[in-house]
Amino acid sequence: SDLMEYYSHPERCCECEKRVTRKKCFNCHFHVCEKKSCSTEFPHYNMTSINICSSCCDEISEKFKLVINYDDLTLLKEKIKIKKQIQEA
Repeated sequence: SDLMEYYSHPERCCECEKRVTRKKCFNCHFHVCEKKSCSTEFPHYNMTSINICSSCCDEISEKFKLVINYDDLTLLKEKIKIKKQIQEA
């Protein structure tokens, strides 16, 4: 039933407002065309794909936070150092 919501009657793209499309943004459910400037396509389960409009992509991207795990980074640096020492010996 989610897939039935995803495809609907053709309407103008919510981003470019030029192209007519049946696809909807998986997030906001507004119609969106497949132009790269209008939407991004993502793989989904069962060999399907979903489109997210550029506005939603920007909104979602703003919520991402870079997290650096310094313990893992220190461990990785130590492993690289040991590997270099073994190679030089």
